[in-house]
Amino acid sequence: MIRTHILDCHLPRSEADALNRESGRVYTDVLVWHYRIYRRTGHWLSQGAAEKLNDSLSPTTLHAHSRDAAQQAFYKACKTAARQPQTRQSRRDGLGYSGWAHQDTPPVLPSLGITLVHELIC
Repeated sequence: MIRTHILDCHLPRSEADALNRESGRVYTDVLVWHYRIYRRTGHWLSQGAAEKLNDSLSPTTLHAHSRDAAQQAFYKACKTAARQPQTRQSRRDGLGYSGWAHQDTPPVLPSLGITLVHELIC
């Protein structure tokens, strides 16, 4: 379960927006470097290695803990995505998703009197 807490912020909006942009930039840098290394070398960069790489390659105005949180958010998102069940909709085979694909009998289009037949060709 995701729990959201809303806190009052006493920063000017422009300063809060700048911090949010910087946090997003750090997250994006980690994402870009991670997939760039994976694409070029086939190595899945560990969370610690990605943090060290990002710390050394890009300076930031964020506090160290805020920077760490932005860096760790990418790997948390990867873990969340890996835990999600794979559906036919998320596969890239072009077959799409049909809600009746796992039922014993396909539905009938009552207005036309047509029975849909779905065959998967591998």
